[in-house]
Amino acid sequence: MKKATKGKKVKLISYLKPYWIFCVLSPLLMAGEVLIDLFQPKLMSDIVNESISGKPFEVIMPTVIKTGLLMLGLVLIGGLCGALSAYTAGVASERFGDDLRRDGFNKVMSLSLQQTDKFTTGSLVTRLTNDIVALRDLVMTVLRMLIRAPLFLFGGLIMCLTLDASFGYVMLASIPMQLIVVVIMVRYSHPIFSKVQKKLDNVNSVVQENVSGARVVKAYTNEPFEIDRFDEANKDYRNTNLSVLKLFALVMPVLMIIMNLAVVAIILIGGYQAQAQAINVGDVMAAAQYITRVLMAIMMVSHIFQQISRAQASGNRVREVLECETALKSGDVTEGTEEGTVRFENVSFAYPESSGVEVLSGIDLTIKKGETVAIIGSTGCGKTSLVSLIPRFYDSTEGNVYVDGINVRSWDLESLRKRISFVLQKSELFSGTVRDNIVMGSEDATDEEVLRASEIAQADTFVSKMPN
Repeated sequence: MKKATKGKKVKLISYLKPYWIFCVLSPLLMAGEVLIDLFQPKLMSDIVNESISGKPFEVIMPTVIKTGLLMLGLVLIGGLCGALSAYTAGVASERFGDDLRRDGFNKVMSLSLQQTDKFTTGSLVTRLTNDIVALRDLVMTVLRMLIRAPLFLFGGLIMCLTLDASFGYVMLASIPMQLIVVVIMVRYSHPIFSKVQKKLDNVNSVVQENVSGARVVKAYTNEPFEIDRFDEANKDYRNTNLSVLKLFALVMPVLMIIMNLAVVAIILIGGYQAQAQAINVGDVMAAAQYITRVLMAIMMVSHIFQQISRAQASGNRVREVLECETALKSGDVTEGTEEGTVRFENVSFAYPESSGVEVLSGIDLTIKKGETVAIIGSTGCGKTSLVSLIPRFYDSTEGNVYVDGINVRSWDLESLRKRISFVLQKSELFSGTVRDNIVMGSEDATDEEVLRASEIAQADTFVSKMPN
């Protein structure tokens, strides 16, 4: 597909501006949950140190109970902060996705047939669904995890070093190793995500073509060929997706191995120091929990980068639609000068991407008010193409088309198309009632007018037998 003509540059992050209060609250609430969580290992170490201090039971019990109740209270506050953070992030991300889908759909509705043909129906469906879902998920993840991961990383590091400086050597060894794994993962996964979305376009295109063209497929008993075509597109998508999943399947175990080795190293160093009475056992336990949190934070970062890689590919595809400049510019004329006339003056037309091969050439035709004109010719001779120039589904490559004495390029598109009734070769039914389909384009039609239309279309015989 050739790139569509680009219009004004769109910044997707601007779609979060109306929901800035949620975007601020979510990280702040998450920071509260993380800070409370960082104090838990320290309080636990106090309980352990107190319990093995050798003091009488009745002496240590009040301290243990007091510390335990404090931990319970902090857990409840942290849980509330976490729940509110998830809610505010959910509101921002869902509304972001809703606005993006609405603007994307509005843009698709404004595109010319030439432009929708370039994108393909399957690709547009993927962009307005799967790609926007990837962007929505990224917003949710970033609002919650972008503050959580750094706080756990630096907060856990500081808390661990306050227990014993020697634990810093374990950090210095394990953190760079995990970061290297994350960088390798991002480098190799990013280009694959663009391919994954294109393969999904192909799958959606095959499905869309077979659903809309089911009668043709069945009439020619072409089901086996179409099934094979779908299988090929589906396997292509599956294999491309699996190449990303294989990479992620390797990343997580490697990160877990590094984390567990770091915990073992902390316990080993802490065990020797506790034996030498240079550190308390409870502090060793706390250090093991802190390094787990630190390394888990890096694993969170790897997850964020996974989503960023995927969302970056999706964002480019969504922006391609939003930034696409509508090829057919609407004029400003709303009233004609010669009611009911249609005129073609030396009109020639070639479909875009057809290497300039003309379907119509030098057409001169005038149809006056009240006249009926039949255009007869073999399949593919340009009958539909000629009629499609009247409501400006396409623009002529040479010459001019006039409706009511006004060049169609000067007409306001809505005013022009409201003057034209179009009966297509292929019937299209939209979801809803029979009445919804009949009144399309004339929503204020009365019941009598609806019944009259169904009689003209000779549909009243079966419509009248339908329930409700």
